[in-house]
Amino acid sequence: MKVFSVFGHSKTGKTTTVELIIQELVRRKYKVGSVKDIHFQEFKIDKEGTDTYRHKAAGAEPVTARGLNETDIMFKERKSLRETIQHYDVDWVVCEGFSDEILPNFLSLEDKKDLEKIDDFTIGLTGKISSNPDSTLPLPVFDATKDIKKLVDFIEEKVPEILPGFTHEICGECGFDCRAILKKILKENGDISLCHVRQFGVKVKVGTKYLPLKPFVKDILARVYVGALSSLTGFENGKKVIVEIEGLYLNFKKEEK
Repeated sequence: MKVFSVFGHSKTGKTTTVELIIQELVRRKYKVGSVKDIHFQEFKIDKEGTDTYRHKAAGAEPVTARGLNETDIMFKERKSLRETIQHYDVDWVVCEGFSDEILPNFLSLEDKKDLEKIDDFTIGLTGKISSNPDSTLPLPVFDATKDIKKLVDFIEEKVPEILPGFTHEICGECGFDCRAILKKILKENGDISLCHVRQFGVKVKVGTKYLPLKPFVKDILARVYVGALSSLTGFENGKKVIVEIEGLYLNFKKEEK
């Protein structure tokens, strides 16, 4: 899954840019999801007094509202971006408004006064500033309304698979953290293979969260499951394998004092 963000002030063209990017990715036969970060303190999808609000108040989580034309799944807390997209099965996730995540991003701005918002992960500029591009601007400038194909070509070329978002303390297998790796990929022509965690196709999900797995753990799990399943009829080497375990628990015997 590849994920990137378009961020910047309101009324600079963010949503128009995101909308056009999504349309072009879909035209190219990708499956696309999106996440909008809303910064209004009072924003709530559900309202006090509704049936679904009462379900949440009673302790249900998540709560799903299924209507004739849409289905909305609601949690009682603010989820991180990575927790959110664990529920997505898509090729691309286009985010709007995220500026504090370990993601490639495009800064949507009106003029040069907002250039200080550029960070190590900013790969391009969009929005109203593209109507009067300046050769002194530090990054490529894209006008999504006039040449969306050029912008999406650039996105396909530059945006890598999403990194786990780990700090050095959590992982550190590669000698860096995910911020440093993404910077190397975007600014120094590095490769996603710098991330050792992504080199093995093994994921473990407990509930709604993926566990951070070091390469040797992934290798052990891969060998155990492939070894156990390879003799079964229907097993195909190289195909994606999904193993679901429910009701797993450990029974620890308490020591008698």
